[in-house]
Amino acid sequence: MPTISWQVDQQAIAGLAQHRFGKTILFTDRDAWTDEQIVLAYRAQSKIEDVFKLMKHPQFLRWQPQWCWTDAKVRVHAFCCVLAVTLSSLMQRQLARGGLHLNIPRILEELCGIHETTLLYPGATGRRPIVHHLVAQITPTQESIIRLLGLSTDNL
Repeated sequence: MPTISWQVDQQAIAGLAQHRFGKTILFTDRDAWTDEQIVLAYRAQSKIEDVFKLMKHPQFLRWQPQWCWTDAKVRVHAFCCVLAVTLSSLMQRQLARGGLHLNIPRILEELCGIHETTLLYPGATGRRPIVHHLVAQITPTQESIIRLLGLSTDNL
């Protein structure tokens, strides 16, 4: 019966780890850019990839399903999706400046968890209606989001 025997050349692996593993070679035709600009542009690529992942999120900012068939409607749908991602990113940046570092799906989940009900009671003849705002119990994170975004907290 045939057998296989093998061994690992630890010295060869150490040499590869020293000189080859973990290295990235960047090719570019941007001759006018400095090395630093090239590396920064390469690292920023992951941010763009994150936006595409976000646009595939099953609950929020999703590109699909797209229920439109004409070119004009597809363009409007695309505009709305990009606008939603832009506004969400601005919201995330505002929260981060206030010290609350959350990713966009988490922020949107927290916002979806805030439940507010407005009750309108007719006022007496010639008077304005009576308005009552009821907000369900909110978490400390939701309270921080409301405060940092400058939303109304009069009724909390």
